[in-house]
Amino acid sequence: MNRGRHTGPRRPSGGGNSNGPLEVGRKVRDNSTDRTGTVLDFACHYAHPKADPTYNYLIRWEDGQVQAFSSAALEGRYGLEPVD
Repeated sequence: MNRGRHTGPRRPSGGGNSNGPLEVGRKVRDNSTDRTGTVLDFACHYAHPKADPTYNYLIRWEDGQVQAFSSAALEGRYGLEPVD
């Protein structure tokens, strides 16, 4: 038995990890506060050599505030989603 190890294909985690990062200029909506922002920049890092990359984003909201968040914030439960 292989406890604790995932040997099958990886499932997409949302947030752009499986398809690459969100592009600079992409709109993002915060459903909890009903505001929209624009991705200014992103960075990528790896937690482990065999792990999927994690993307970190810098976003400017409509009111001028700038905020950083990781791709985990785009997984649905935090209320952030890319606008098509």
